[in-house]
Amino acid sequence: MNSQKIFLSCLLPYEPSSRENAGVRTGLKEFQSLLRALDEAIGWIQVGNLEKFDSLVGENSCQTRAVWMGIASVKFFAQELLIDQIKTSLRKIENLLIPKSIESLMRSKKSLKDVLEKHKLDVFLTHEENFLFHSFLLSEMKTVQMSDNFIPTIYRIEICEPKNFTRFGDVSTSFARNLLSKLRRSLANSSVQFVRENALRSQNQQQQRMVS
Repeated sequence: MNSQKIFLSCLLPYEPSSRENAGVRTGLKEFQSLLRALDEAIGWIQVGNLEKFDSLVGENSCQTRAVWMGIASVKFFAQELLIDQIKTSLRKIENLLIPKSIESLMRSKKSLKDVLEKHKLDVFLTHEENFLFHSFLLSEMKTVQMSDNFIPTIYRIEICEPKNFTRFGDVSTSFARNLLSKLRRSLANSSVQFVRENALRSQNQQQQRMVS
């Protein structure tokens, strides 16, 4: 499986270097919301509640992701280092958002990327941790619409609801909407790559051709 490590800031639906002045304050709050969500996601993985990772992507790979979820959750061992980094970054951001501190940052002409790097706020995720976190966020950003014509236990309609993400912090619905769009594209692409990688490992040429 892919051993690449990914910065959490890569999930932001914009380039951090493009956010300056007041955009730094907004960006810090948005990054803070991702850290809070990641902290909660780790907690759910640790207790084995995989229903919290039932993502709604909008294509036809849900069965594939169910297999991947089973594999990833069994292999997942939340490193204490990652948990400590999340909590440390959250404390640092709280201090940076104090009025006097954030006003100084906004006047400094530094970009959000500069601030993330200078204060070591970013955290690394493995490929599988990134998949689990994507799944958690997309599960959180959905809601169920019940129909009066069907028994709720056997039929339901799920739709995306970006504003659900706003419970993680002081962020706008438009940010949540853009985040949702990025997550769906990314998870759909990752699902395809998961199938391709497993076909390659099988050394079955017919399977490899089918998914190429």
